[in-house]
Amino acid sequence: MIDASVLRALAAAGATTEMLIAAVEAAQIIEQEKLTEKRAKDAERQRKHRASLQSVTVTPRDIERHGVTECDDVPQKEKSPTPPIRKTITPNNPSDCVPLAAETAPRKARRAKARTSISENTQPSDADKLAAEKYGLGKENFRTEWRMFRNHHISKGSTMADWPAAWRQWLDHGVQFGRIAKPAAQIEASKADTDWRPILEMFCKSQTWQWGRLSPEPGSPGCKIPAEIIAEYAGRLPESPFAAPAATLPRLSLVHPSERAA
Repeated sequence: MIDASVLRALAAAGATTEMLIAAVEAAQIIEQEKLTEKRAKDAERQRKHRASLQSVTVTPRDIERHGVTECDDVPQKEKSPTPPIRKTITPNNPSDCVPLAAETAPRKARRAKARTSISENTQPSDADKLAAEKYGLGKENFRTEWRMFRNHHISKGSTMADWPAAWRQWLDHGVQFGRIAKPAAQIEASKADTDWRPILEMFCKSQTWQWGRLSPEPGSPGCKIPAEIIAEYAGRLPESPFAAPAATLPRLSLVHPSERAA
């Protein structure tokens, strides 16, 4: 994630809003890919660890050296819910040794879902189309977003275990970075939680109101920004075209009444 100080430096250097959004979006995608790769490595490491636990056996040599029992070397995770009766095995009766695999059947390793790639011929499913409809995407915008989604992952060589989930995450990122408009229900829910101060800071610098989906411009009818927050930026905000004109005071005459009669 790009540090806020870097974004401020870019804005001070004259970077446009589109450039800032593109930089943040690229950083978000790189971070997500790193997280996905890390999870895949962790899953592979756990699979190998479970496989090594299932290969534990007891040999007559172990019995002679340590006097172990049938259940001593069985890892806690691999023991059955109702452990068998423990029976001490000594060197005098090695025939009593029963293979651990027959006594406590190991649990089946959970098979991870296969990861697949996406190709240029991949078409959206009905679930993908339904997800796009929930975000209010029309047919043209839906085709554009799907093409961008597909080309991005083809260029990166991405592999996913759940492509519908990756598509929904793409839509969420589009809303987060302003490429896709939020659904009306989400907009209403987010108004109460909006941090207006950073928005007003950018408004003071750009002199252009770009957050109409959250609230009308400060000073205009229907503005959702609390008045006490707007007051903090008095004198810095651009003058609103909806601001009431200053009251015109009557001109005071400085001529003495006697001189006016003359």
